[in-house]
Amino acid sequence: MRPKKQKKNRMEPLGQVSRELWMLSGNECAFPKCGERLVGEDGAFIGEVAHIVGAEAGSARHDSELTRDELRAAENLMLLCANCHTRIDHVDSRHRYSVTALQRMKQTTKTASGARPPPSRPTSATTPGTPW
Repeated sequence: MRPKKQKKNRMEPLGQVSRELWMLSGNECAFPKCGERLVGEDGAFIGEVAHIVGAEAGSARHDSELTRDELRAAENLMLLCANCHTRIDHVDSRHRYSVTALQRMKQTTKTASGARPPPSRPTSATTPGTPW
């Protein structure tokens, strides 16, 4: 009988975080000079959400001080193609990619794509008569 594989504790991004990541990606892998498209010609989402600070103990760049919500927040996530996602997390190469380096990659991609964060949603206190 085979031993049971331990199920990974996959943490889905918070609320609208996935949408924000895709909007700000410019449809390109955040890894410098990769340029791989994250949405295929057929409309398939082929990019992968990667953690900058690893979500699980033993994962690349894990920090046990971060809360579950901090690990799932947009600031800790970036979009990469499958090859680059493997590259930054693989046990043989993860030491090359620090938290700071990955944050810089993410910021550079956002800047190069001309992406801007979504506007703040108005509140009824500031915009009378709106449903939100």
